[in-house]
Amino acid sequence: MDKLWYQEPGEGSDVTAACRIRLFRNRADLKFPWKLTAEECGHATDEMLQALSEKVPELSDAGAFRMEQMEEEKLRTLYEKAILHKGSLQHPDGAGILISRDESISVTINSEDHIRMQVSHTGREFRKVWSIINALDDAINQIYPYAFDDVLGYRTAYPTNVGTGMKAYAVLHLPQLAESAGFSELPGEIGRYGVSIRPAFGTAREESGDLFVLFNQKTLGISELDIIQILDNVIGRLTEREKKLRQEAAGRHRLQMQDVCCKAYGTLRYAQLMSQKTAMQLLSHLWWGTAEGLVAFRTEPDFYRMMMEIQPGTLQEMAGRRLEGVDCDRERALYLRKRLPELTEE
Repeated sequence: MDKLWYQEPGEGSDVTAACRIRLFRNRADLKFPWKLTAEECGHATDEMLQALSEKVPELSDAGAFRMEQMEEEKLRTLYEKAILHKGSLQHPDGAGILISRDESISVTINSEDHIRMQVSHTGREFRKVWSIINALDDAINQIYPYAFDDVLGYRTAYPTNVGTGMKAYAVLHLPQLAESAGFSELPGEIGRYGVSIRPAFGTAREESGDLFVLFNQKTLGISELDIIQILDNVIGRLTEREKKLRQEAAGRHRLQMQDVCCKAYGTLRYAQLMSQKTAMQLLSHLWWGTAEGLVAFRTEPDFYRMMMEIQPGTLQEMAGRRLEGVDCDRERALYLRKRLPELTEE
């Protein structure tokens, strides 16, 4: 089986786990999807799935699917991986999706917009991702002219996406910053740059393993490269603050922090049942402890991959069977026991 994009270690900061860019586009020759009849929408989706598969080089290896024909568990897994949004999950009828073999590229068809394309990559690789999605965007535009206004820019289903029709996201690991007294003021602080932040999984930092998604809110009156530059600048500042707090914690309370990491390792390594919330918290402790040299492994762990793969839908997909209740916690514990490398004896 081909490796998925998040199974490949990324380049860049140990604070930035991954990045992705989405572009929202609509065809100039069609009404918005919600204005189409079910028959019109289904016909357009089938035609677009075939045309994009055949004519767009970036989608030559992609699987093409009608969403209403996909299993509910598969749709939920794609939602966990941020490939699908909640609207597609709740209302799959008439929509379609193309997904590359490594899942780094996806194009959702006739959900809320006619075209919602996304490219993901591990690490802090915005410019590489932009290069890929820009080429994808141009190739699709050669087939379908986009609805574009000379003043407002790309016409989108939601007014918040008008303009560039672009949203860029960075997944950041911020365990020490999230514990700091000033963290509650961070949304207001970065909001003046047109940037927002939220937990990466669920609604609480504990569920997310201190992973947060940083993304642009502003899409109008700004260029795509400006959006990337603003995000990059904010990421740089947050990274500096996070690393400073880590160094201070490791310096002042090194033995205590080592103890926390070793206890986290012992639980992850030997537990027979493991809830998602507990696993995410313990992996977060080990992740930043490893970065600060509090503990060391015989082989380098890929913490972001583990956090992705212990989500319920992804875990079930890897197991190849339905997991419910205690079965899910048992499978998660088994996965972590197998996946987590051994510590060195030093």
